[in-house]
Amino acid sequence: RIAANVRALRLQRKWTQEQLAERASLSTVGVAVVEGRRTNVTIATLVQLAGALGVDPARLLRRAAAVPATKRSTKR
Repeated sequence: RIAANVRALRLQRKWTQEQLAERASLSTVGVAVVEGRRTNVTIATLVQLAGALGVDPARLLRRAAAVPATKRSTKR
């Protein structure tokens, strides 16, 4: 849930992982790890991400809403 919520909120704001990382005082790798569900998120990280996204930390724990579709180029 946390990973999907962080990603959905980040995409709604049209931010890159790097932009979210900067606003949350985290590394870009740290944001990617959270979004990729490759780690347990500490309370401190949850609070940092929520603060950067402008939401209550509890919002990141809720059942994920639909993740907005991203436009992907099919050109190579």
